[in-house]
Amino acid sequence: MMEPVARGRYWYSYDMCIICIDLAKGVLTGKDARRHLGEMRGKLGAHASEVQAKIEEAEQVPPAAPSTAKP
Repeated sequence: MMEPVARGRYWYSYDMCIICIDLAKGVLTGKDARRHLGEMRGKLGAHASEVQAKIEEAEQVPPAAPSTAKP
């Protein structure tokens, strides 16, 4: 496994799947992540169970309120 990389404010490693990366960034909803997982399950192999756990964990965190700050 390679060392984690910082891209902006997000940390991920090069061997993370796109679902995990987008979950880490907060750009996927649980519903969308589950749909993507269904499409990729065969390619992910054993990692699919880890992705499922990350989706469930992400669904437990309440979504952030939209920012009302003006630039």
